[in-house]
Amino acid sequence: MAAYIPLDTGEMAIGGQVTAHSWARFLWRPHIEAALNMPPREGIRIPKAAVDDPAFIGCDQSRGKPVGQVADYRLGLDDGSGLHLRDHGEEYELHRDEVDPGPQGERFLEHWRRDAPEYYVGFWSAVGGAIGALGGYVLTRKGSGAAALGLVGAVLGGLASSWNLPEK
Repeated sequence: MAAYIPLDTGEMAIGGQVTAHSWARFLWRPHIEAALNMPPREGIRIPKAAVDDPAFIGCDQSRGKPVGQVADYRLGLDDGSGLHLRDHGEEYELHRDEVDPGPQGERFLEHWRRDAPEYYVGFWSAVGGAIGALGGYVLTRKGSGAAALGLVGAVLGGLASSWNLPEK
């Protein structure tokens, strides 16, 4: 879903009435603009009392790296980036991700590569380790060979994925 932020208060009224959704967009607008004007992954703190429910501006519940939040929300943008909102109880933390993982997580690998490289390297290390262990077991029919090749595969998977990381 693309983000839509009203340009002025005149856009808030629908048929002469201010709706909950239009009011929420109005309250969130300055915070979203601030996040969009900051470098990716740099967050701003927003008191919950200053804004409305994130669902009213189109945010979907999501998952994120655990940093003490009670919930995560995301809003995909037209350019493929996304807004990531962390609920910390009394306040929200809002930042822009270079790549939105998508509502079904269909772009999670590219999101990890650009916005959470520690998950990206870990994922490919695990894949390399699993392939190495399977190959070691098939070739040697012994657990020790599987473990050794699994370790080699994990290291190679981690190294290969780290070469593919974008410049910060």
